Amino acid sequence: EGNKTVIYTLANENSLKKTIYLETRDQIMDFFPKKFLSRINRVYIFRKLTKEMLLEILKEEYRKFFNGLLNDVEFPISLRVENEVNNFIVNESMDHTEFGVRLLKSKFDKYIRKPLGRLKNRGMIKPGDKIFIRFSAEKGKVIFLKEKNDQQPPS
Repeated sequence: EGNKTVIYTLANENSLKKTIYLETRDQIMDFFPKKFLSRINRVYIFRKLTKEMLLEILKEEYRKFFNGLLNDVEFPISLRVENEVNNFIVNESMDHTEFGVRLLKSKFDKYIRKPLGRLKNRGMIKPGDKIFIRFSAEKGKVIFLKEKNDQQPPS
């Protein structure tokens, strides 16, 4: 038949979810043969992730990562991350929202987890160090600073 776009303007979120579900179910039933539909147990509706949602998910990634650092008795360090870093990572993740949270986790690994691992492996971070993670707008990248000598480790 062709694509059908439906715009919902309902105030009540639960009512909106039900309306979207019913409309989607009707579209699926019109499109697929009944033999195929009998094999489907459940239909999930995914909505586009907003910046606020991605920031909450990023907070959870930090929590899991920090808990791992705190439990590392052989290499305890302290980290503090500026909000600009979080905004940068989320903005980088919003380029392709169709990938959902996977892209956010990939950017977290790219800008936080892997650089910290490299710094640790090169001996630039020692147990007990306090690390500040900042976003440099001039350089357009995430930078890592140590409290002890306040110098940026080379990347």
